Amino acid sequence: MMILFIDMCFQIWDYRHPNTCLVEFPAHSGPVFALDFHPEDKFLLASGGRDKLIKVQRKYENNISFDK
Repeated sequence: MMILFIDMCFQIWDYRHPNTCLVEFPAHSGPVFALDFHPEDKFLLASGGRDKLIKVQRKYENNISFDK
């Protein structure tokens, strides 16, 4: 999966289907600069943005797991 950072949220894309965004998550009150996945929990991710916050999120929407 590919991740594209955009203003205040991030999107998850499947490179096999480049015309369709799988899911979009609101994340920060400004641009998102960093994202990382938990090494063992495929549904847990952390993001950091210009708002100086680190947000840890667990996502199960659309049965999407965040496999590297």
